[in-house]
Amino acid sequence: MVEKLLHHYAYPPDLANELIAMAANWAQSTPNTLHDPAPGWNVRLGIVEGAATHLRTFASLYVPPAVRTPDYGNALRDAELTLDGEEERPRARSLRADALTMILEWSVLERAVGGQAVMAGQLKHLRALTTAGRLRLRILPNRHGVYGPSCAVMTQMVVHDQCLFVAEGGWAIYMTGPGAGGNCAARLDALGNAACSEPESLDLLDTAITRFERQAVRAGGAT
Repeated sequence: MVEKLLHHYAYPPDLANELIAMAANWAQSTPNTLHDPAPGWNVRLGIVEGAATHLRTFASLYVPPAVRTPDYGNALRDAELTLDGEEERPRARSLRADALTMILEWSVLERAVGGQAVMAGQLKHLRALTTAGRLRLRILPNRHGVYGPSCAVMTQMVVHDQCLFVAEGGWAIYMTGPGAGGNCAARLDALGNAACSEPESLDLLDTAITRFERQAVRAGGAT
């Protein structure tokens, strides 16, 4: 029906195709699942995160937007690696969560996004959050053998006493209710069980910080 109406009113082909795709995504929504593919989904998700009291996040590619430094976020946008080219989500200072737990694939600590100095700054920001007690960090080692979510970022949060799961991968999918998101909680539990302990994770983080700082100094001396 949407496609017929767009063609009937002679919408430009590019715009018509975009609207048709968006309508198809929205059609996947159910009473317990909501797809938000429209421009600005990243900002809307940030508003939801800002209302959460507890968050548990898994990320497999890059540091999640909620705890990115401006330089790291800008570097991702410049390289067109962000999931959404619009405004970045509010960073950790905008979050009021009493508990923020983050599980990162080990490779996230290896990617020099924006160069050595930018990456060192990002990792030091994570370290500062852990020192301040605002972040519990767990690193998932290589060859952990756990089947993670297919999306780039999976978050479990508590908003107004309601448990909510959000999958990010080009848009946001909100899930709640029994069996939400194919047992997302069970997947996050399995990833958490396979991750290094907090002390071990902080050791890995400190090692990565030192490595990037040294590489940044060498790169600066070579210029």
